[in-house]
Amino acid sequence: METIAIVVAVLVFGIGWNAYSVERPFNIVLLSCAFLAVGLLDFAHMLSYAGMPDFVTPSGVQKGIDFWLAARFLAAFALLSAALLPWKPFPFKWLRYVVLAVSLSVALLVYWVILFHESDLPATFIAGKGLTPFKIGSEYFIVFIHLLTVGAFLAGARKPKPDYVVDLLAAVAIMVLSELCFTLYSSVTDIFNLMGHAYKVLAYVFIYRAVFVSSVQEPYKRLRQSERHVWQEKERAQVTLISIGDGVITTDEKGLIEYLNPVAEQLSGWSCVEAQGLPLSRIFNVINEYTRTVVENPVEECLRGGEVVALANHTILIRQDGSEISIEDSAAPIRSRSGSIIGAVLVFHDVTERQEARKALRESEERLRTLINAMPDIVCFKDGDGRWLEANDFDLKLLKLEGIPYHGKTNYELAELSDFYSETFYSSESSDEDAWRSGGPRRANEVIPRPGDGNMVFDVIKVPLFNTDGSRKGLVVVGRDITEMIKAQNERQQLSSILEATPEFVSISTLDGRRVYLNQAGKRMLGIPDEEDVTGLSTLQAYPQWIWGFIRNEAIPYAIDNGIWEGESTLLSRDGTEIPVSQVIIAHKAANSQEGFLSTIARDISERKRFEERLLHQSNHDALSGLPNRLLFHDRLGQVLAHAQASHTDHLMAVMLLDLNRFKIINDTLGHDVGDVLLKEAALRFATCMRGGDTIARWGGDEFAFLLPNLGHFEEAAEVAASILNVLSQPFLLAGKEIFVSASIGITLYPTDEQTREALIQNAEVAMYRAKEQGESAYQFFTGDMNARAFERLAMENSLRKALDRNELLLYYQPQVDLETGKISGMEALLRWRHPELGMVSPAQFIPLAEETGLILPIGAWVLREACRQNKAWQDAGMARMRVSVNLSARQFQQQDIVEMTASALQESGLSADCLELELTESYIMKNPEVAISTLKRLEEMGVFLSVDDFGTGYSSLSYLRRFPIHCLKIDQSFVRDIPGNVDAVAIVSAIVAMARSLMLELVAEGVETREQLDYLKQLQCNRMQGYLFSRPIPAQEFEELVKNQQ
Repeated sequence: METIAIVVAVLVFGIGWNAYSVERPFNIVLLSCAFLAVGLLDFAHMLSYAGMPDFVTPSGVQKGIDFWLAARFLAAFALLSAALLPWKPFPFKWLRYVVLAVSLSVALLVYWVILFHESDLPATFIAGKGLTPFKIGSEYFIVFIHLLTVGAFLAGARKPKPDYVVDLLAAVAIMVLSELCFTLYSSVTDIFNLMGHAYKVLAYVFIYRAVFVSSVQEPYKRLRQSERHVWQEKERAQVTLISIGDGVITTDEKGLIEYLNPVAEQLSGWSCVEAQGLPLSRIFNVINEYTRTVVENPVEECLRGGEVVALANHTILIRQDGSEISIEDSAAPIRSRSGSIIGAVLVFHDVTERQEARKALRESEERLRTLINAMPDIVCFKDGDGRWLEANDFDLKLLKLEGIPYHGKTNYELAELSDFYSETFYSSESSDEDAWRSGGPRRANEVIPRPGDGNMVFDVIKVPLFNTDGSRKGLVVVGRDITEMIKAQNERQQLSSILEATPEFVSISTLDGRRVYLNQAGKRMLGIPDEEDVTGLSTLQAYPQWIWGFIRNEAIPYAIDNGIWEGESTLLSRDGTEIPVSQVIIAHKAANSQEGFLSTIARDISERKRFEERLLHQSNHDALSGLPNRLLFHDRLGQVLAHAQASHTDHLMAVMLLDLNRFKIINDTLGHDVGDVLLKEAALRFATCMRGGDTIARWGGDEFAFLLPNLGHFEEAAEVAASILNVLSQPFLLAGKEIFVSASIGITLYPTDEQTREALIQNAEVAMYRAKEQGESAYQFFTGDMNARAFERLAMENSLRKALDRNELLLYYQPQVDLETGKISGMEALLRWRHPELGMVSPAQFIPLAEETGLILPIGAWVLREACRQNKAWQDAGMARMRVSVNLSARQFQQQDIVEMTASALQESGLSADCLELELTESYIMKNPEVAISTLKRLEEMGVFLSVDDFGTGYSSLSYLRRFPIHCLKIDQSFVRDIPGNVDAVAIVSAIVAMARSLMLELVAEGVETREQLDYLKQLQCNRMQGYLFSRPIPAQEFEELVKNQQ
């Protein structure tokens, strides 16, 4: 068996060393070199058996075991190194020689020590007694190394490794069994020794298998995959050649045809089978389109020069049947890996249709040129640099360019050739540049002098053309002689300049109402085209029919009798638009005292009328929603009440007030623009719930009012309110977010509740606040006892507004205890209100009221200043430094500059920032986490301690919680109250403690009231607590005494 093991070890090295490549993991090279040394040591072990010929020194059990242990240690460390090293190639080839040298050096060193210094080594076997403790301990240590190797393989199981690592893992596991056997034998011939050697051989076989797989089998598989990939690429190339739209012919290095694709067969008329082996010139016979001379095919030139060759576009291919087609082609050399030319590929395609199209285009251009030259207008083409390309005969004759080589010259260069027209060319250059800058057609009149006969005026259109990249491509210039037309226009302009200069409607008509003249302003006002002749048309056509009688029977007769009529009337545009005007009609009499004609001047007063209507509408409607405002709602409610009371009927009607819940939060969080959109969208939804005759108004802010007259029964009002709440329950899509909004609605009825306008509105408001108390999305009818509650709430609100000024507010302090020291480590400041008549008012009563009314802002600022002042005063009086904890409300965090306020409180009191703790509820910092993170970071930079209060009651995102710069989590008392008896509460508290520990946050448990709660929290290592078990919240003086007594 030992011989087999040696042979396998040498095979491991031989395969691993000779099959080396840079792609293989370095681990295999390490194992291969190490097992060469292991084989040499096993060989020495075999030669050292008792009874074997002397190997340098006398053979014996001790000598054999020493070589054995050295081989086992080397194999164990080699496998452990392979397991620990990453399974990836090592870029330095020379390193394997270093590893081989080290392995052989280790083997030689072991030979030297055992052969020449064996006496210095510990005994491993004693005849008659068996193995020594050193031998057994060494075997166990080798087992330990193998176990480490197994652990290393398993620990890195998720990392990418070759499949054959499993064989190495099996080999290590079998070696463990082998080494255990070698700790049990007492004679070299007993069964355990035999089994140990058998296991060792089996382990070597697995190692050999791993090296064989990595060195031979896997490269062979990759070779087969590479061959398969080459075959697939060849198939894809074949499919491409078949499906490509161009003809493709390949040849060998002598120009003999090897392959024609189907397109090449179709274009040439030769099949691939017929053409194979023939010279390319035999089937690819090409001639010049114009000279009809034979052209050398490009493949021959390509094979000679080794470069890509293409023939000119005017090449004709003579097909096998003698027919001809126009082609474009190119040839490229095919090279071997060494760079030598082994053939060529010819690609060509049919361009016959394109050539015919070019011919047709040339003929079309000739016809177009003949047509342009026959035109009596300027026609000129210039390139992107302003150089003249073409001009028609009229243009050349006009500018005296006949016989002058103008092609390719700029305006400046042509100006040098013509003294008389030099200014014309300079001016044309300037207008050309204007056309380029405009980016589109430019039309303008240009003056060209005429020798001895004044100037000519041309209506010139210049159209710039651009390339796809925006660069200038060309300029088209077309101009028509309008000299005579301009002259006629000037004459007419002199006659009508005065009338046309006025922006007012001016008309002249006969006394019987036939129009003689209408100025341009009048035509524009009536929607009549400027060029249309209106002579002879009836003047009444300029008025709507409903005013014809007035104009014909009153205005015109009055003007005839009195010389002039003036007033307001209405004109009618052709598109049906009625135009309010301020109009004057003047009757002009002839010299013989007879009426001659009528003139009319009218001024458009539409803007003034619209302004007046706008003012009226704005005074009665909300600018944002377009709904009636409070003023118009009051008016309509008064009208409905007056009608009901005048008719002495008891028509049932309802007045409703609606308030959008949490609108201010949405407005402050998403911005006022989004809030405005929400109000408009809500108004549109409300409108869908209204019946005919109902009125909806924006009452102000986020409140809306509804007037529901002519109710059959009061349930109809409830149905409308329910419908409104239902349409609000659907989400609003605002700023890319789904926003859910609810509302509270108060309803009062006429005549059962009240009969005056003011009382009905007041009742609806009281009912609305009662609906708010019931929760979101509720409506409430007014009842008599609501007034009493409303007055009670109003009284408390008024008292609370004065409480701060009257010094009725005070702070109580609840200690926080550190169980490790048993001392008070901090305190939480809690707000209390001592009312002069009601006594101590519960925070549950006045704090929600302060939040709702906004009084929490000044109160919260006072609490922060007072807590800082008191803590600093205690420190100055000699008390130990402690943190005072202050709760921040949601409105404070959202609406106040909490950073500036905190800095101010610290500066005023002189308190160090690390002695102040701010508590924030997780629910409101998660409403806008990005803003919260920014604010909290600024507070942290000041040195303020930050904690999350009532943790576990909200819905914190752990990703955000990790980003929040907080220092402490406070476990809510609702969870503490139920431990340790409630399984759910125990699970939640345990999870919070574990999470805080993983995030390295401090913990404070709130509401600790029993010894059982205390003991359980101590087991969880939550050592900071507060609650009634230690102390209730107490005034500042009592808290000071409590701390002093503790000291």
